[in-house]
Amino acid sequence: MEPGFEIGTCYACGQGRVFIAKSTAEGRWFVVCEECFTEWPDPESFGARHNATFEKFGRYGLVLREDLLGHPWKRFVENTTDLYEP
Repeated sequence: MEPGFEIGTCYACGQGRVFIAKSTAEGRWFVVCEECFTEWPDPESFGARHNATFEKFGRYGLVLREDLLGHPWKRFVENTTDLYEP
């Protein structure tokens, strides 16, 4: 998986990192585990197993730094050193 912006460790599998992603078809943002591919609709619902889905959002890519800089989900990112503005 390409480098991305991590919000934590997956609660479903316990080993994968969970990244902010964007569906390629609709451009909808969600979060996804790199290992088990469990998805959550947003960082606020991440960790609530009843909100977890699989393949609901279809094909996706990880959000880019430029996308995240002004986005409210930036506050959930753990690896924030990549988000400091020059």
